[in-house]
Order: sequence, then structure tokens, then C-alpha cells
Amino acid sequence: MEDVLKVIIPAVAVIGVAIFFFERAVRQMRTQDTPSRGLEREKIMLPLQVQAYERLTLLLERITPSPLVMRVNDQKSNSAQLQLALLRAIRDEFEHNVSMQIYVSDALWAQVVAARDECASVIQTAAQLVDATAPSLRLCQQIFEIESQRGNKAIRMAMASIKAEMKQYLV
Repeated sequence: MEDVLKVIIPAVAVIGVAIFFFERAVRQMRTQDTPSRGLEREKIMLPLQVQAYERLTLLLERITPSPLVMRVNDQKSNSAQLQLALLRAIRDEFEHNVSMQIYVSDALWAQVVAARDECASVIQTAAQLVDATAPSLRLCQQIFEIESQRGNKAIRMAMASIKAEMKQYLV
């Protein structure tokens, strides 16, 4: 029994010391690795965030009713066909950029959604004022008129928020 204790006690002591030094080394590696991981993460995330701001800016420009009408209007179509084409274009642009929400604040994303909704509302309101079989030009004129009255407030606010949020990251 004494022979067994002579072997077990030093073995337990060696294992205990080994565990102590191993945990200490692991803790030290973690504290040294954390700042570099943060910098590495920042190097990866910052370009993605900047790209998200760029893409959201482009989205807002592309769904603004006036440029959208100029891009989508087919003079051979009637107002109902143009309305559908405009709403489809807004939906497609939005769906193409929906993943950008993970790189921006929730408040900014809410403003982008509000801007999308405002653009769709302008088109729907104009379509209600024009006969569905009227030439697409009539709907275009009505959209321009409503847009000039409302002033694209939600788009301007979202654009201002994009600029402000982006400056936060660049400064």
C-alpha cells in the first residue's frame, strides 16, 4: 500500500501542476487573441457595412417614383399595366437588397421599409385617380404630380440616416 501511495501522490501532484499551467496558458492565449480577433472582424465587417449603405442608397434611388417611371414605362402599355410593372420593380429591388438589413441598424432598416411603402403608396394613389385603360402616360403624369406634392419625405429621411450612420463608422 505504501508503494502505491508513493506513486499516486507524485502523479496527482504532476497532473495538478500540468492542469494549472495548461489553464493559465489557455487564458493567456485568449486574452492575447481577443484584440486581434476584434481588428480582424472589423476589417471584414466594415467593408460589408459600407457596401450595405451603398446598396441601400442605390435601392432608394431606384425606387423613387420619378426615375422608376422613366426606367419602367413602356408607352405601349395602359395605366394598369404600368402600375403593375412599377410595383413589381419596387418589390424586386427591395427583395434583391433585403439581406442588407443585417449590416445596418434596425432604425435605419425601418426607414428604408417606410420609404419603399411610400413609393408604392404614390403609385397606388395615382392609379386610383387614373382609369385603368388610360394610356400609361396619364399614370406617369399623375405620379409626377403626387410626388411633387408629397416630396418623397421618407426617401429623404432614409438617405439622411444612411449618411449619418455611415459617418459614425468612418469617423
